Amino acid sequence: MITYNLTIQSLEVLPSLNGLNDVVDTVHWKYFAKDNSISENVYGSIKLSAPKISSFITYDDITEDNIKEWLENNLDLEYYKEILNKKINKSKEQKKSFPWEPERVNPPEEE
Repeated sequence: MITYNLTIQSLEVLPSLNGLNDVVDTVHWKYFAKDNSISENVYGSIKLSAPKISSFITYDDITEDNIKEWLENNLDLEYYKEILNKKINKSKEQKKSFPWEPERVNPPEEE
């Protein structure tokens, strides 16, 4: 089963906008997918629309959940899931050994 995780990498903040201070303008994000030992990710950034004064959250009060909610409302995560699924499936295909050879085992890592 593939699991997905959306993370925030960084925020770009405008000092002021429309009379508001410290306004999050751009969010840089990564979307991870993991299927057993195979991990893939996509990343990007999104410029947010100017906030409404009535719903503005001050920078010091913003939570990770607020940012994730903004991303989920502005990104097509199903599209990115499809991309990640294709990348994982391609990785699975590339890791097959030749049918006439026994399964390859990676040597243990040296400490």
